[in-house]
Amino acid sequence: MQSVSLSVNRAKKVAPSLRERRSAELHRQQRIRYAARIYRFGERVQFEVVEHLITTFELDETVVDRILDHFAGIDPAALPLIPGGPR
Repeated sequence: MQSVSLSVNRAKKVAPSLRERRSAELHRQQRIRYAARIYRFGERVQFEVVEHLITTFELDETVVDRILDHFAGIDPAALPLIPGGPR
């Protein structure tokens, strides 16, 4: 019976509370600041961060490579058109 109630609970999508949304946004803003600091260290540190994430979280390298390829293909001239992007 317990497994039935667990699957029902997972099916329910409960909107996050205002406190949860604020907390998530604060964490997102912190990640943005970390990314900016890491960027200043250059390509080698950025690569090491990606490698560390792959190893620590046992991520599929092929998927990570596809994501990196996707972002590497962004046209810098298009960045001002992205909401929240550089001006």
